[in-house]
Amino acid sequence: MDFKKYKVRGRLFTFVAQYSITDEEDQLCFSAKSNFIQTRMPVNNSLGEEVLTIKRKWFSLRYTYFIEKEGVPVFKVWKSLTLKPRIFIESLVEPDAFLVQGNIWATEYAFYRGDKEFAFVSHKLFNIRGLYGVAIKPEESHEIVLALVLIIDLIKKAKRRRRSN
Repeated sequence: MDFKKYKVRGRLFTFVAQYSITDEEDQLCFSAKSNFIQTRMPVNNSLGEEVLTIKRKWFSLRYTYFIEKEGVPVFKVWKSLTLKPRIFIESLVEPDAFLVQGNIWATEYAFYRGDKEFAFVSHKLFNIRGLYGVAIKPEESHEIVLALVLIIDLIKKAKRRRRSN
């Protein structure tokens, strides 16, 4: 089975998180932009239509995010409060759970349902700062997988910012 490949470019300035997601031909597929004060980041398709919303739980000891589709929460993502932090993903609507395995902190990980890989993320595909590749099987929800990748990136960057302060 072939994978559809995307390039994710993320820019995180002091008060703005901005992402553009393009296909292999550099055609814009999705974009997302939020600022530090907002707890909401819309994910828009290439026509500018909102397809998903990423919401951050504002008052929480751990980083907690939700993905909403048409105003309904469909996924919850959070970071553990342990010395060796882990990121957990929970589907709120589907019983078909999946795992994320690999080195999330080095942007080399994959999504699995059972023992079958259905998406993977790699910084090595492009090896350029702020740019990494995501490959997803055609039958999967590309918007959801890409939103999960953005949330993982936001958690990683927030963790790095905290360490540097």
